[in-house]
Amino acid sequence: MKNALLLSLLLPLSASAATYELADLKALDKDQSWRELVEHLNDVVPSKRDAEWRAIAERACTGVLDPSELKDPASSQRTLDQIDELMKRYGWLKDSKSFMNKRADVGFKAFGWTFQNYRHSSGDDQWMDRLKTFVAGDSLTADLNLRAIKLVNSRLVAVVSFPFVKSALAKGGKAACKDAEVQQTILGALAEGSWTAEANEAASTCWDEFKPVISAEVLKDGTTRTAALKLCPTLVEKKALSTEPLKKACTFN
Repeated sequence: MKNALLLSLLLPLSASAATYELADLKALDKDQSWRELVEHLNDVVPSKRDAEWRAIAERACTGVLDPSELKDPASSQRTLDQIDELMKRYGWLKDSKSFMNKRADVGFKAFGWTFQNYRHSSGDDQWMDRLKTFVAGDSLTADLNLRAIKLVNSRLVAVVSFPFVKSALAKGGKAACKDAEVQQTILGALAEGSWTAEANEAASTCWDEFKPVISAEVLKDGTTRTAALKLCPTLVEKKALSTEPLKKACTFN
């Protein structure tokens, strides 16, 4: 009852006590009347939800996610709530490529808006928590973690997106190492001393691509001694102090 009420609030329609049959759903499907269709999908009892009903439901749940409705933080929050409710109601949507692709496209746009709804501190960031849950709920979209890294890095310091790096490398392989945002996130984690073991593992996985990035950072004029103290051990471990400037930058008295 609670879920039905929430869905009705998320998808407001004119009041209707009518019970729709499959023929009615097919007519709405043909007209692409997604909101009304989603509202009445459950009028068909479970024992009669055949392959045709499921195909209609998949198109409706995908079609009702409308990026044009993302106009502000409030509408974007409602859309994210709507996505969650649809997936709770129809668990099989997690296996639908069309729905999950639309979920990703619309969801990331919504997260771009909802960022300003939350406070962002190192130990308490509900926006990041919800983004992590959103990404973890999708096993089909290969580049989801990369997209999450880019979104977070566009709004917060790169180190914050590090929780998405491991999965990005696992799903994207060496190709993900070439992504500049991935490289900067690994660099940020090492420079801050966060997730030390995981950051070193990521640096090793991406070493061919990452070596020039970390070397340039150590040699950069603005790099602090504190940051160099955290970055240089990786270069030493990899026997990558190949130039005199690097040796000098990583020599501490």
